Amino acid sequence: MRWLRCAALAATLGVTAALVGCGGTSPSPPASTSSAPVTPPAVAGLIDPRWMSFAKTQPWNWVDLERHITPDFQLFGFRPTDETGTPSPCQGCGVNPPTAYVKVYAPGRFDPATVRSGQPVDVDGRAGFFRPFGENTAPEPDGFRDATLTWEYADDAWATARGLTPVTAGRDRLLELARALRPDERTAVRAPLRLGAVPPQLPLVHVHTTYQPIYSPDSDVGTVLGFGPCVTLTKEQKCRDEAAPTGSLSVRILDRDEFTDGSHRAEVDRAIGGRAGRYDGSLFWAAILLAPGVYVQFDMDPPGESRSTETFERVLNSVAWAPDPGTQADWPPITDWVG
Repeated sequence: MRWLRCAALAATLGVTAALVGCGGTSPSPPASTSSAPVTPPAVAGLIDPRWMSFAKTQPWNWVDLERHITPDFQLFGFRPTDETGTPSPCQGCGVNPPTAYVKVYAPGRFDPATVRSGQPVDVDGRAGFFRPFGENTAPEPDGFRDATLTWEYADDAWATARGLTPVTAGRDRLLELARALRPDERTAVRAPLRLGAVPPQLPLVHVHTTYQPIYSPDSDVGTVLGFGPCVTLTKEQKCRDEAAPTGSLSVRILDRDEFTDGSHRAEVDRAIGGRAGRYDGSLFWAAILLAPGVYVQFDMDPPGESRSTETFERVLNSVAWAPDPGTQADWPPITDWVG
């Protein structure tokens, strides 16, 4: 989609909604062992908030720029270390845009009927199909026909790798990404906080992480957690039924040292999770600088018609911070409180 190259993130960059899940088994305890009661997660979720992995064996000359988890797929944006171009045509791509994307669909979420006429390829013993630049018969909705490699990474589960420039449009370059994907090796998304009072109609539906500035040298780097009935990835998408507002919540965990951009004129001091923060009830906004380079911002569109701050206040009152927010390795996985 054109948002994949140009549009700045609305609630994040462009991704249509998606569901990704996985599970595992563990040995049963001995019959004489009594199991402790399991505390259910405090917040509802429609995604598995764990990143799929890539085997970055040498030579690995791709730079990770951003990634998304949505209910239907995970999306990864890459740029080769030797890349000098940008997607074309492009407006607003910035100085460092991804020029290749890997989109990994959940089982049953992709119809391969339109790609089977491509050039057959093998991806780790699985069937795949390649369409060169300009010959892709299944373009993204924006109408552009990027070079696309599509393969079945598991039974009834498909993934695509798209090359947007001459450097990334070759079959061998896209095969590098495809063969590096490890969909069953997952790493938990971590955050310096826990939440416990998000309304059940606002489940976690989106995680977006950026590793380097993309759209401008001062673009934010960090992770955004999106809660709501659906995930909006383009400015044009309608996410809610306007006749029955369902609301949304965004928690932005950014590598920032400044407290605010100065656009909130009704800010007041407010404790958040026992730490000094700032609050603007008129805009359903709150923020806190937890540690150098750890800035957390809350933005809410409350569900319902009343537009009361009561729901937002409950969310803020439920915040519990990691003991050492300045050490990311000690942040708890969000699977501890989302499920």
